[in-house]
Amino acid sequence: MNGQKRNRTNTKRVCALLLLSLLALSALASCGERKIRFRDGWYVDSEAGIRYQVASVSYEPMAAGEEYAACEDYMLYTVGEADPSQWLAEWFDGIGALYYAEGVHLPTLEEFKADCLYLGNAGDRFTAIAHTNHGGLIKAVVAAFSDCEKTILPPEYEAAYQLKFTSASYDWFCYSVMYIVADGRNILYDRGTGVTVDCGDLLKDLIDPEITVETTSPASETASPSAESEPSPEQTAEGAKEPTGVIA
Repeated sequence: MNGQKRNRTNTKRVCALLLLSLLALSALASCGERKIRFRDGWYVDSEAGIRYQVASVSYEPMAAGEEYAACEDYMLYTVGEADPSQWLAEWFDGIGALYYAEGVHLPTLEEFKADCLYLGNAGDRFTAIAHTNHGGLIKAVVAAFSDCEKTILPPEYEAAYQLKFTSASYDWFCYSVMYIVADGRNILYDRGTGVTVDCGDLLKDLIDPEITVETTSPASETASPSAESEPSPEQTAEGAKEPTGVIA
């Protein structure tokens, strides 16, 4: 009798172990099943019936999240709280693309509703040296691409910076343009659209190219916007979400 009980107990244990093994294998299989392949100009998730395309270099993911799908020889990730059926991203560390699904509207800079602007170096590893949440200045910089005099990108320049716009409406990516100082001119260049304009002294209150090293970094600023007046360009954008790669 005792032998039969032991046999039944052992059988139950074996069955339980087999069940756990099958569940583990099923979980691993489900993680590895999702694949996205490049076909006819689209990145296709056949399982979900979704086609993605790559946004221009003006659009940069704020940070890669969890692994979502294998794509060619690299991984694609979720991005922020955005729905992965609409938005995905490559791993981003100064370089990395934003993907958006067919039917999803990619906002222009004007539609982006930028509420904070960061200025930093033009290298792969972005370091913010100044930023502002001054609504008037941000709107003026956005409008400059349509209102200011068009020019050509100079072959040589004295200084180059990145301007990164962030928005509470699209907090999983930022919009990046170049700010170039050449031959006494201040130039804004959108690498995605190719639009290049002479913005004059529009950004003089945010940065003086001659004293870049002395510009206050966001981490050391302590002033907060006044409740009675719009904050100055030098004041901190309290609570603003910094672009990936910002080093305080």
